[in-house]
Amino acid sequence: MKLEVNINNDHILKYFPNFEYFNCIEPERLDFSRTDNLAGSQQRAFLIYHILHEVKRTGEVGISLGSGQEIEPFVIGIDHYYGDSHPLYGGEYRPHLTSKCQKLPFNDNVFAFVVASHVFEHMNNPIETFKEWVRILKPDGALILVMPDAKHENVAQPWDFDHKIFYTPEIFEAIILEPCKGLIETEIIDTLKNSFSFNYVGRKR
Repeated sequence: MKLEVNINNDHILKYFPNFEYFNCIEPERLDFSRTDNLAGSQQRAFLIYHILHEVKRTGEVGISLGSGQEIEPFVIGIDHYYGDSHPLYGGEYRPHLTSKCQKLPFNDNVFAFVVASHVFEHMNNPIETFKEWVRILKPDGALILVMPDAKHENVAQPWDFDHKIFYTPEIFEAIILEPCKGLIETEIIDTLKNSFSFNYVGRKR
């Protein structure tokens, strides 16, 4: 299996030096209502920033769930679809492995970190899915998530037909993190401030 390690994302680094998602060169463009918004680039910068941190900390690769069309560096990409055009979203999907994200084909305590961007809101059984993602983490492993933030009116649009729950950071904390508080400790939540999405980093106890 060949993993992509090219992290020369010039289009992201132009606005987020060193992938510092909290340090946008043009912060006014984090407004998702703008056609030239940088929300997507900030989300990508957040993921890569924390992936690089975990790789440096552990010397290991991680796993990206629902990896989609553009797999992050230093991860094994997992998606339920492999093909030339996704039936719902279009585009070419070439994950390293195919699997449903709700039940993963791995033993306990395998990965140093797990990444998922705009995936968790599609899960039918969110608490069980969250526990499954934590299950495959090694102790002290990081769960790194990005989700749409439903408190912004531009998020709850008709194209969200496959979203099962419209999360806000508060809803996520109440219905997911609180029941799972013995499994994982929150390190970061809701620091993107881009009027579209929120982020989460938790560390397995």
